Amino acid sequence: MLSGGDAFMLPARKLRELLDMLLSIDHVQRIRVASKGPAVMPMKILRDGAWTDALTGAVARGRDLGKEVCLHTHFNSPEEISYITRDAMLQLFQSGVKVRNQSVLIRGVNDQPERMVRLVKRLSAINVQPYYVYQHDMVKGVEELRTSLADSIELERWVRGATAGFNTPTFVTDAPGGGGKRDLH
Repeated sequence: MLSGGDAFMLPARKLRELLDMLLSIDHVQRIRVASKGPAVMPMKILRDGAWTDALTGAVARGRDLGKEVCLHTHFNSPEEISYITRDAMLQLFQSGVKVRNQSVLIRGVNDQPERMVRLVKRLSAINVQPYYVYQHDMVKGVEELRTSLADSIELERWVRGATAGFNTPTFVTDAPGGGGKRDLH
């Protein structure tokens, strides 16, 4: 994964260089470019042709090599999706870029069934795969933003009943002590 910051902030030349380097490693089969960018600045995809070309070029090179290069982004509320977002995601879709979304459950933002269902449906409508919904980590100082496990499971039940299976995200939590991502159940 190309993470540890935001790949959206990399100059096109650096993004291309990093992706080319990763694609040249034989055992690397999947590359995820992580960015909150499409949720907060989708116009960059439409206006910064060099950056977008660096991403779409790596996707094409990866496909030629039998390797997956995709963009993982972070929409947390349906209001983050605008007509600009739709146009940007359509451009990526038409260029063969797979975009997956990883939301974080945030109390008061997306923890109501109708809001999460709306988010999932809006993502699907713009060709962004609703991939994961994370239960908020136990971070000191923001405990009030975390949903309970019971509430998170109930929210998942609502989403599963309202969307097609292939557009239903997996609801997960990070197990304490390095246990990794685990299905909420």
